[in-house]
Amino acid sequence: MPDNLTTECSLCHVLLSTGTCTHLIDFGDGRVGMKRSTWESLVTDRHLLREKERAEYDAECKAVNRRSAVVPEVELRVLIGVPACGKSTLAERWLDDGEVDAIVSSDGIRKELTGSEENFSKDPDVWDLVRERTEGHLRRGKSVVIDATNLLPEHRKMWLDIAENANVGVLVYRVHAASGLVHRRNDFRQRVVPDDVMDEMWQRWFAFCDTTTLNTEGFWNVIDVNG
Repeated sequence: MPDNLTTECSLCHVLLSTGTCTHLIDFGDGRVGMKRSTWESLVTDRHLLREKERAEYDAECKAVNRRSAVVPEVELRVLIGVPACGKSTLAERWLDDGEVDAIVSSDGIRKELTGSEENFSKDPDVWDLVRERTEGHLRRGKSVVIDATNLLPEHRKMWLDIAENANVGVLVYRVHAASGLVHRRNDFRQRVVPDDVMDEMWQRWFAFCDTTTLNTEGFWNVIDVNG
């Protein structure tokens, strides 16, 4: 036996770096036997136990995966990030991969109602339709991702209310991108956000979108991703 290793008897907890322990065991069915423990036998026992636990864990994981494949969980995913950080690209990838069933985009609905993503004249109607479509998708058992900046607490509260009413989980994704990359992307966008507006968006990001603030609001599943 290696000199630097010891173990103990599982019954009396005596260290078995040398020698053996012998115990009288009542098996509970009228039989009585002897248990003799040595360092070598206990190491073998523990190794077999670890193997058994690993096998049980693997089996449980496979069972969970099978259940998930048959009955997918409905989720409401909420993206948070400044313009041009990669939110829409991420949402489209999730849709293509089948991770979500629908995208609800405030910019898309704004363009649908006014003809332009930059026309904010009908924003109350825009957000009413955002809510209506999100609730409709969830009611039909479809997972939804919300594609909007969601930089202020008052804009995010709606998602908690909708998720609670629909009895579904809500996950928040904080979409990170370096400021230089964001500004370069913004320059090549069809709808360029003015620099002063971008600066205000960054201020909101740093002031209101940290994990602690989101937890305080009630969002406990907060995930950081690169855009």
